Amino acid sequence: MTDGSRHHNTTHGMSGHPAFWVWRSMRDRCRLPTHQAWANYGGRGIRVCSRWEESFENFWADMGPTYAQGLDLNRIDNNGGYSSENCDWINREGNCNNKRNNRILQTASGPMTAARAARKYGVGITTVLYRLEHGYTDAEALAPENKVTLVMCPPACPRPTKSGRLWSTPEGTPMYLAMDSLGLRRNTGRHRADNGHSMNVVLHGVCTTCSTAGLGIASLCVASQDRS
Repeated sequence: MTDGSRHHNTTHGMSGHPAFWVWRSMRDRCRLPTHQAWANYGGRGIRVCSRWEESFENFWADMGPTYAQGLDLNRIDNNGGYSSENCDWINREGNCNNKRNNRILQTASGPMTAARAARKYGVGITTVLYRLEHGYTDAEALAPENKVTLVMCPPACPRPTKSGRLWSTPEGTPMYLAMDSLGLRRNTGRHRADNGHSMNVVLHGVCTTCSTAGLGIASLCVASQDRS
C-alpha cells in the first residue's frame, strides 16, 4: 500500500500520532511535484527508501524506538535519501541549522546546497550563510574571502571605547550597530578592537586618518592582502 490516504484505514492505530504525519510529509515532498518543498527534496533527487515507502509500519519499526516528542526527522547526509541508515531524530533547533546549510544556491557548477557550495569554493559555511542573510547574491556569497594582515595605526588615530564588554565608536554609538550597518561580522570587529586597532581599521580594514595625515593606508594600516 503506497497511497498515503489509504494508511488512514490501516490497523496501526497511529494516524493521529505526530510520527505518522512526519512519515506522510516525508513521502509527499519527495514524490509530489506540487508539494511546496518539492524543489529542495524530490526535485533534487532526494528519495524515500522502498521499505519506508511501502508502509508507515516499516518506518515506525525502524525509527519508533528512538522517537521522542518534539524531535524532527533528520537526514545525516544532506544529499542522501530517507532510510534507517541515513536518518535520526534531532531537536528542532539543530534541524533549523541543518536546513540553513541545505539552502539551494545557483552556482557556476549548477544548483547545490550552501554547505556543498561552501566546500567547493573554499569559503566558510558561516561566512556564506551570513552573507546570504544580509542580502548578498548567491555569487557574492561564494566569493573568496579577503585575508588581510593589519598593522597598528599611530596612537593619534581614533580608537573605539569599551565599557564593560561593550565596544562603542568614539561618538558613543554601540559598535555592533556600526558593524551591522556595514555588513561586517561582529566577531571580526570585536577581534580587531580587542587587538587595539583604530576605529577605521575595525570597521573598514583601512584608516582614512592615516591617509589624510599623509602616512599612507597601504603601507601603514594594511600590510598585505591576498585572496584565498
